[in-house]
Amino acid sequence: MIRSMIRLSVVPGREREFESMFSRLRVLEKAKSAAGLVSGQVLKPVQGGAYAVTATWHSVRDYQRWIDSPIRAELIKALDGVAVPDSPPELFEIVETYEPVH
Repeated sequence: MIRSMIRLSVVPGREREFESMFSRLRVLEKAKSAAGLVSGQVLKPVQGGAYAVTATWHSVRDYQRWIDSPIRAELIKALDGVAVPDSPPELFEIVETYEPVH
């Protein structure tokens, strides 16, 4: 399994708009249908700074399908002017997971 992470700078004062747009555009749902996303999260900074979007993929190949997807390109255009990447996405191989059973 692979985890991707990208940090996004959101224009100050437009944080709620970004969150609403990300949800309304169904970015994570579209990543699942286009490239096999396993799970994803949008993380809001507690003390200011960049948002983070993390996603879990079965493989680097699945992640690359998302990167190359025309759907992703359209979503990036839709978010333009509200949020921009701080740096290139990072990929991590998941080597251990802990999820307690309730």
